[in-house]
Amino acid sequence: MSTKRQTRLGLFCQLPVVCWLRRSITLCYDLKQGGNMQRSMATLCYGLEQGSNMQRSMATLCYGLNQGGNMQRSMATLCYGLNQGSNMQRSMATLCYGLEQGGDMQRSMATLCYGLEQGGDMQRSMATLCYGLKQGGDMQRSMATLCYGLNQGGNMQRSMTTLCYGLKQGGDMQRSMTTLCYGLKQGGDMQRSMATLCYGLKQGGDMQRSMATLCYGLKQGGDMQRSMTTLCYGLNQGGDMQRSMATLCYGLNQGGDMQRSMATLCYGLNQGGYMQRSMATLCYGLNQGGYMQRSMATLCYGLNQGGDMQRSMATLCYGLNQGGDMQRSMATLCYGLKRGGNIYAIIRL
Repeated sequence: MSTKRQTRLGLFCQLPVVCWLRRSITLCYDLKQGGNMQRSMATLCYGLEQGSNMQRSMATLCYGLNQGGNMQRSMATLCYGLNQGSNMQRSMATLCYGLEQGGDMQRSMATLCYGLEQGGDMQRSMATLCYGLKQGGDMQRSMATLCYGLNQGGNMQRSMTTLCYGLKQGGDMQRSMTTLCYGLKQGGDMQRSMATLCYGLKQGGDMQRSMATLCYGLKQGGDMQRSMTTLCYGLNQGGDMQRSMATLCYGLNQGGDMQRSMATLCYGLNQGGYMQRSMATLCYGLNQGGYMQRSMATLCYGLNQGGDMQRSMATLCYGLNQGGDMQRSMATLCYGLKRGGNIYAIIRL
């Protein structure tokens, strides 16, 4: 390529529209950004067109269930919670991630929570977990590792007094699980209620058989203390970060060491480059600001907001404290990737 041609190409790449295109290459779940960050977030994390500004658009929840009314009323429906309106069995015809099922629960679940076509009936299809990880083993052993990595301490029946998403249960396991991990009211005791999994999968049979497939399905191998060296959602690993994160938060088979494996982000954003740079944006939005050990002071999933809903939403969809108001805080992406400048500078393709 001639020097003159290289110069023309260099100038072209510096045009504002080209720079914007480069920045928008790395989308949060392939959402078209268009414009700068404050405007682009009018499109929600899961791609619902908001229209109007950010403060009004959040009347639609993080996982895109149209709430109606203002934010304080709309949160009567949980972020993961499908508006039941009638009983559980009918409402769950629509999956937790809004896949239109059509027909009843047993048929509709041929499609997993993340749309994996199972084929066959439910009992066979669940050989593929909600996030597609093979569990193996029975319930009592596999549940030694909680769905979202809550420290158990003791056996299953005692440890589950705290639900996967931090709902205070009170009492032992069988009573506390009347409320499912995603806040669906079950009714009845543990063994019956858990016939519906955390993501509303119809198990068939009793608790011990159905839970052979964990909610987020990380292969443990061994007991709780050893298996949790690979935390689900980035809890402190025990050992340093570089070793423990060899297993990604959503169970992507890494193969090789951490620096190579993180070329694929938890939700499939092609990073390119090295782990140490790319992990400036943690999986699921842990505030980095320096080192991993400090940033983990903020847990993923379920930080106490404090104040009313409108103020608390300064904390993003997965509850990371943003600081500042909503419009500024959304400069941090839906899954809490620290922007700190434009997207191209942080997420390297």
